[in-house]
Amino acid sequence: MGRSKKKAYRGIPNWSELCPDLLRCVFERLSFTDLNRAKSVCSTWHSASRGCVPKRNQIPWLILFPREDDNNKKSSCVLFIPDDRDRVYKTRDLGVDFVRSCCLATYGSWLLMMDPMWNLNILNPLTGERIDLPLTESFLHERDRPRLKTSIACLWVGEKSQDYLVVWSMDQTFMAFTKKGINTWRPLIANMGLTEPNEHMVYNHKAQKLYVYRHGEAVSIWCFSEGDPQMVLKSKYKNLIGINYNMSEWMKEEDAYFRDFLDGWVNIATTVSGHVLKIASTLQLSKRWLFSIFKAQGLTNRWGRMNSLGNEALIFDMGITVEAKDISGVKRNSIYFSGVGYGRNNPDNIFVFDLTTHKIEPLPQCVFSSTDFSDARWFFPGLKQKKANRRRQEEEEANWSELCPDLLRGIFKRLSLTSLNRAKLVCSWWYSASRGCVPNQNQIPWLILFPQEEESNKNSSSCGLFVPEDQDKVYTSKDVGVDYSQSRCLTTCGSWLLMLNLLRDVDVYILNPLTGERIDLPDIDIPYARNYLRYNRACFRIDNKTKDYLVVMLCCRVFTKKGDNKWQKFPHLECYEDFVYDQKHQKLYIRHANCLVNIWDLSGDNPRKDGTRTAVTVSGEFFMVSSIVQGCKTWHFHIYKKNQVDGKLVKVDSLGDEALIYDMGITVVANDIPGIKKNSIYFSGLDHDIHNPDHILVFDLTTRKIEPLPQCVFSSIRFSDARWFFPC
Repeated sequence: MGRSKKKAYRGIPNWSELCPDLLRCVFERLSFTDLNRAKSVCSTWHSASRGCVPKRNQIPWLILFPREDDNNKKSSCVLFIPDDRDRVYKTRDLGVDFVRSCCLATYGSWLLMMDPMWNLNILNPLTGERIDLPLTESFLHERDRPRLKTSIACLWVGEKSQDYLVVWSMDQTFMAFTKKGINTWRPLIANMGLTEPNEHMVYNHKAQKLYVYRHGEAVSIWCFSEGDPQMVLKSKYKNLIGINYNMSEWMKEEDAYFRDFLDGWVNIATTVSGHVLKIASTLQLSKRWLFSIFKAQGLTNRWGRMNSLGNEALIFDMGITVEAKDISGVKRNSIYFSGVGYGRNNPDNIFVFDLTTHKIEPLPQCVFSSTDFSDARWFFPGLKQKKANRRRQEEEEANWSELCPDLLRGIFKRLSLTSLNRAKLVCSWWYSASRGCVPNQNQIPWLILFPQEEESNKNSSSCGLFVPEDQDKVYTSKDVGVDYSQSRCLTTCGSWLLMLNLLRDVDVYILNPLTGERIDLPDIDIPYARNYLRYNRACFRIDNKTKDYLVVMLCCRVFTKKGDNKWQKFPHLECYEDFVYDQKHQKLYIRHANCLVNIWDLSGDNPRKDGTRTAVTVSGEFFMVSSIVQGCKTWHFHIYKKNQVDGKLVKVDSLGDEALIYDMGITVVANDIPGIKKNSIYFSGLDHDIHNPDHILVFDLTTRKIEPLPQCVFSSIRFSDARWFFPC
């Protein structure tokens, strides 16, 4: 009983047994929250997740700094991630006294922190990395230090190089900067004196410009592209906080901005495209927040109102907008806000403001119940990939044979035939899982080689298959109960062959050599059929799903279709030299001696003449291909099409991104597809020399040279016939 129960459970996939390498590959494509969920699945997944970094973040996070309290850990912070609304995360112990420190600005994953000694440092709360900045005692008077918590700053840090730029300012006291490679603070304005204080600063690294907003609507721009920063613009914009220059509009906004007015602030921001915005935030006595956004109107010295941010969202604390269209966890046309000046420790002042509805969307209660906080900031972490621990990789060797069958089958169905056959050889577990799997949709021609009738061919009921993307191997088709040495292939369509039984010449059938499916056709009951059939003048179409078919034997001038119990006479057909069948449009093109081309429509129950034209490729254009052999081995090919104006033949020098399958009379797309060469002809000889290896080749129209097939193709089997075909 126990043994049978174990056998019954063997087919059920055990996801905990996936190899660590595969798990890590999956984990590094997950978001931060999804990765944390994956860690909790089982101990194996938790162990494999060590050292994995989530995929690049696209949404803002909220960081809450601890308040001085007996229950709070002073050296860790709380993180809220909007796409995981039911929980908060805690950073690891970073060895920083957050209670007595102050966050002045953020950029990416980095925080600009001021420590209890009034010195600044740049801290990454996710990795614990820290960059100490020059001491402030060289330019800052001790009496000014208590006011530093009200100072403003902006920060930029290079993601890879960790180059940085910090600009710091305190009203009417100083405005200084430092960057990587400078061991001191350098003044931007040596003595601010009685100048209007700075209210907000934003740095646009792409343009290498610092935008400074001052009281009284003044905006100055500093350029940091050269060694020493230079002020390149100082402009005073008109219009007061939140008020349009139109008087009637001002009257409409009076109640909103003055009657219930408690306080107001002005900040600036830069958009994804680099435009400068002004954001007026107003707090009313009723605790209601209002926001107005304005855009600088070029040289007019005016701010123009913006009603929408479109597909962007404003991260208020950082002074930037970010793309928000179709990104889970970030809401477009919204403002991510965490308070201004005072009030950053008030939950009512931390929210997302929807500019479409002009309503506040509060954060989940779990955010604020998790900790007593003194400050909060929205920031936009960019998660940097770490190098894998080499020792751990050596200790945890991947056992790919333990992948569950369901996962293997999901992978195998996306492989080409050659890749699937290679996968089968990995181990017995993979071979077992591959049973019943069908390769991905084929995009390249295959060569099928039919065996000769001789004693050395032990199995005449299987063929050789050469797939060009696997140059070193020839495959053998399965035994489908057909004696190929006593049969002849007349033509092909997709995976199907139209076969003639040489022992009984009136016996014609359709065969799929890959699956063994066979459709027997009626006997051709016309005089001298045996003599006509040997010329291979036939074409057919077949639907892979319904198995509806239509077969035309031009040599006998008859046709048959699914449901018929006999062959029908083809309508009056003049003498012809060649023909080609366009399977996509179900058109038969018959070329006569005078280069006139008749078109027959085979889409209906009976063939119907569809007119005459001189133009068939992927796009439906008709080509004439001339093949000439010199001596015994040298082939030359020339392609022509008929000029629509004067009717003369015009030589075509190139097939472009297509390849010609000569046997099928069609071209196929060949651009950037492994295993098929564009601007080439796939040729397998003419009727009189179909068993000659020298006449089975790929002809490059660019170089005008023959590319012979690998020797293994012809040494694997003694063949009587060969055909390029296009299995699907």
